[in-house]
Amino acid sequence: MEVHHRMPLHISGPCETKLEDLAFLCANCHRMCHKSLSAQSWRTPDALRAEIAREP
Repeated sequence: MEVHHRMPLHISGPCETKLEDLAFLCANCHRMCHKSLSAQSWRTPDALRAEIAREP
């Protein structure tokens, strides 16, 4: 398991991280959240989950 910040640190800035600010992901999903797409630099875990659900 890997830990992913739900709100990217470059957006939130320095802050105290709470458990609810984190998502626990497998390594593959964590990398997919960070993979660049056109017009966006990151995916939230919820957006990745929705994208996977849309796959045929």
